[in-house]
Amino acid sequence: MKHFSAILLVLVALNSYSQETIDYELIEITCLNLVDNQKDEYVINSRKEYFDQMKGLRSKNKECRNQGFSSIDFNTHTLLGFIVKTGGCSEPEYNLKITSNRSEYNVKCEVSNTGACRRGWTKAFWVTVEKLDTKKPVEFEFITGG
Repeated sequence: MKHFSAILLVLVALNSYSQETIDYELIEITCLNLVDNQKDEYVINSRKEYFDQMKGLRSKNKECRNQGFSSIDFNTHTLLGFIVKTGGCSEPEYNLKITSNRSEYNVKCEVSNTGACRRGWTKAFWVTVEKLDTKKPVEFEFITGG
């Protein structure tokens, strides 16, 4: 019986760490001023949150004045946004993966850059995913390398 309990405990522990890959759709949200922004990660679950957070980021550029906000169905989707800042001699390559386990969501972005010729490569990612459980935190992880 003791042996069975130990096996069951190991299976429960493994199950809690098993990860499920979450499908996402990259979307383009333009005319945002992200350079001066202090926040680099966004988890947006409602239309109100979306407008509140995007309004403060709108570019003052005259070409952006008449551009509308992206239409996202927040009844069925969550918007995740994050900004990656890195350096390199050419534009970096990005590999994005979103996973979930029993306790959290993880957004992992691997960045491959070449050399140290320039600082200041900044890229904003905006993705929609099926509605996330708001009780589970979203952790963002950025890994850079060459």
